[in-house]
Amino acid sequence: MAKPFSAGKSEASASLAEVQAQLITSVKDKARARRLLAKHHYLGDVRAVGEQLFYAILGGRGDWLGVMVLCAASRRLRARDRWIGWSEEQRRRRLPLVVNNCRFLLLPDKTFPNLGSRSLRMVLDRLSADWQQSYGHPVVLVETFVDPEQFCGTVYTANGWQALGQTPMALAVCAAIFTWSIINPSVSLPANSAATPAAICKPANSNPR
Repeated sequence: MAKPFSAGKSEASASLAEVQAQLITSVKDKARARRLLAKHHYLGDVRAVGEQLFYAILGGRGDWLGVMVLCAASRRLRARDRWIGWSEEQRRRRLPLVVNNCRFLLLPDKTFPNLGSRSLRMVLDRLSADWQQSYGHPVVLVETFVDPEQFCGTVYTANGWQALGQTPMALAVCAAIFTWSIINPSVSLPANSAATPAAICKPANSNPR
C-alpha cells in the first residue's frame, strides 16, 4: 500500500510537469497580471517603461499560478558593469541586450515545491526568442534585484545565477547569461555557461551594435 507522502510527491511531480510559461499579449491578461502583482507582490505593480514582457505561469488546467515581468535593464549598475568590463560606448550600444527580471510572483494559494525554479527556467528558455520577435534583438544577460532582508534568492541560485554584488540600496542584483545563463540579486550570474562578459561586448550581426 502506497504511503500518503509518496502519493503526494507523485501528484506534485505531475503538477510540475504540466507547468507552462505563456507570453501575455492581450490587454485583458496584462491587466489581470497587474492586479495580481498589486495584490500579492511586496513591491506591488510594476511601472516599467520601454521594452518589457509579461508572462503568466500556468498550471495543467490553464489556471494562473504566477506572473513574471522582464523589462529594460538598469542604465548603470556598478557590480554588473564591472563584471562585464565594457567601455562607455559598449555599454551605450549593448545595454539593450541586458534585461531586468523586475517582478516574479507565485500566487500564495497556488504554489508547490520547485514551482519557482521550474517557472523561472521555462521563461528563460524562451525569453531571448520572444524578445527578438517583439523588439528585434535578442537577450544576452538577465539581471534581477533581491532584497536580502526578505529573501535568499534560492530560486535564482538553483538556476545557476551568480551573485555579483550589492547596489547602494543593499539590494541584491542578479544577472543571467544566455545560452543558459543568468545573473543574481546580490548582483548575480550563472555558472556552467559558455557565455561570458565578452559575449555582451563583442560586435554582433543583429542590432543593437
